[in-house]
Amino acid sequence: MDNFGFVRVAAAVPSVYTGNGDRCAASVINLIDEAVGQHADIIVFPELTLVGSTCGSLLKSSLLLEQSEQALESVIEATSFLDITIVLGLTVRIKSVIRNVAAVIRKGIISGVYCPDVENQYITLNGQEVQVGPDMIFKSGYVSFAIAHGKQANPESKYILRRKYREAGAQILLCMASVPEYVGGEENLCSAIKYISKSNSMAVVYAGAGQGESDTDFYYAGHAIIAENGVILGEDGNCGTDLLQINDIDVELLDNRYVSEEENNSPLSIDLNSAPQVNDGLLLRFIDPAPFSTMFGNTLEAFDIQTGALAARMRHIGAQKAVIGVSGGLDSTLALLVAARAFDMLGLDRSGIIGVTMPGFGTSGRTLDNAITMMEQLDVTTRTIDITESVREHFAAIDHDENVHNVVYENSQARERTQILMDLSNQYGAFVIGTGDLSELALGWCTYNGDQMSMYGVNGSIPKTVIPSILKAACVNYFPDQKLRDCIGDVIDTPVSPELLPPDSNGDIAQKTQDVIGPYVLHDFFLYHMLYSGFAIDKIERLAIAAFETRYDPDTVDKWLKVFVKRFFAQQFKRSCMPDGVAVSPVSLSPRGVWNMPSTIDSANFF
Repeated sequence: MDNFGFVRVAAAVPSVYTGNGDRCAASVINLIDEAVGQHADIIVFPELTLVGSTCGSLLKSSLLLEQSEQALESVIEATSFLDITIVLGLTVRIKSVIRNVAAVIRKGIISGVYCPDVENQYITLNGQEVQVGPDMIFKSGYVSFAIAHGKQANPESKYILRRKYREAGAQILLCMASVPEYVGGEENLCSAIKYISKSNSMAVVYAGAGQGESDTDFYYAGHAIIAENGVILGEDGNCGTDLLQINDIDVELLDNRYVSEEENNSPLSIDLNSAPQVNDGLLLRFIDPAPFSTMFGNTLEAFDIQTGALAARMRHIGAQKAVIGVSGGLDSTLALLVAARAFDMLGLDRSGIIGVTMPGFGTSGRTLDNAITMMEQLDVTTRTIDITESVREHFAAIDHDENVHNVVYENSQARERTQILMDLSNQYGAFVIGTGDLSELALGWCTYNGDQMSMYGVNGSIPKTVIPSILKAACVNYFPDQKLRDCIGDVIDTPVSPELLPPDSNGDIAQKTQDVIGPYVLHDFFLYHMLYSGFAIDKIERLAIAAFETRYDPDTVDKWLKVFVKRFFAQQFKRSCMPDGVAVSPVSLSPRGVWNMPSTIDSANFF
């Protein structure tokens, strides 16, 4: 099983017995054994783990130095055969001065000793000649980490800003801390860790001194926190016993999200001569099945960006009117609300919005009724233009049998509707607002020179799975009419369909998009991780299997992923000439924005 760029890390808070190296070492060894049992590759402990950070002036005594060295020897002896990188806090003597340091150990070898207060040099420790210094990057295969120690490990301190380590390639910052607990401290700590990890596109693994360190005047809560790119993956604390927080960090994601500022720095690079072990295929971390919903957490803000952008475009071109095709589906409903709100912002009468519903062979009574109801409740100009006969005339002109329900049958309807909208825009002196969404553009689920075309698209960077939430937020904040809200609620509950094929015998929608191309919840997951995360197809599949394990079996995920990839690459030509449209999030398929690619790439190269 390939690790797909993941590395399993552990933040450990042992039971510390101040001044008793033997008992401290025993606690450390127990936690290392537990971490190995869960296939962790790296384990980090708090500052001065082997003697206790609250020993005060005793830390500078030879008595505690001897305790520290003996405890280190015990840990090395007990773990020399274990395939895990151990980062421990202890005291060592460097040029006659006893220092507070962090040792990096793997399979009995001390790879380096981090000490922020000395220049690079060699010392003898546990019978080994070891390099010690203030700036070090430790590498294990595709994973690199740096260490923050002492005052540098307090995320609320100015000393924690370690961007130079990120510039040097470290994806993970191991924070070995000893910070007493105060009121509000936990919240501030988590906020600071999220900020550091987000601003540097890093993971932060924080291990803070535990309750065994609590002394005369201070209490230590023992926080163990793992964060990645601004998200807390796991957090524990305030536990009186040994504590271990383990999670999987996606270093590939961190590298893909990081943009170098090319600072000049040269931390010492130390190769651990190892690589992350292949795990058991089970991820400990939560895989979000709806990452776009998380990205669009504030759906009202997304709606406001859409309306603001449309209003700005109308103001720029001096438009007083707009034409929208209203089908009674999700996309056109959102575009209609965006237009209504934009007209309100501009002080324009909503009658300047020409809403056009164009029933055809596949239109159901449900969607037609909803389209008309919404337009009437919004006080826009409502037009109903039946395209059935005009499309039949077109079939006769090109000699197509109406009973053959192929791509000609479907696309002729879509292009007829677009022609009507374009001609109405000339008639009214208006411009055509496009309704297609990001998910449809990704799959090419639109008709070239049909619904693919407009004069300005407001939904082009909105995923299909997010639209219902945006509609609900818009209703709550801007559209109080209850009849309109009820109608939009029914739109949300209506099966997604282009309605190009005739309804069933009951007059209900027969052509359901997700039966043909697959669930949008899967396609949006694939799209997010291909465009935003930058992952390879095999990793996307692995993550999808984990995210949807209770909903879709692996074969189903594989089936629809193949459909997604094939369609995504084959349909680029439709996106290469898509109209202008607002980018609401960092994920956009506009060829003028963040995504451009040739139309001739073979999707088979990506499996």
